[in-house]
Order: sequence, then structure tokens, then C-alpha cells
Amino acid sequence: PHVVEQRRQAKKTDFFFPNESETEAITGESDPVKGAIALAQMGCNVVVKCGGNGSYYCPKGSSEVQHFPGYSTRLVETTGA
Repeated sequence: PHVVEQRRQAKKTDFFFPNESETEAITGESDPVKGAIALAQMGCNVVVKCGGNGSYYCPKGSSEVQHFPGYSTRLVETTGA
């Protein structure tokens, strides 16, 4: 029921920022690129967050995915992150 509601709400969402496991739970796709495409086909702009591997962006209704690589930073404080 939770996944069905998320799919229904995707049409009402401008931008959706799920992580890899959330993407897989909603779409059934373990590949973040395929998951991003599936979510974009549901009607929202999608950025799938992949931790140190960066993120994948797919515009609403598109099947073209853009990868943005992650980069290293100096850890300062994780509270509230």
C-alpha cells in the first residue's frame, strides 16, 4: 500500500529525491538508472541519490539520464545530516 501511494503521489511531485533503496522499493529496479527512468515515467523529475557514487537525474517523462559524480569532502559534523 505504501508503494502504491508513492507511485500515485509522483504525478503530483515536481522533484523527487529518493536514494537507491527507496528507488528500488518503488520501482522494483535495482539499477539506479533504470529506476530513475521508471520514476520519471510516473510523472516527476527525479534525482536518485547514490552516496559516494553521486546521483542520477532524469527529467519528467524522459528516458535520458544524466550522471553527476560524487566528490570527496572533509567531514565536519554529521548531526542533522
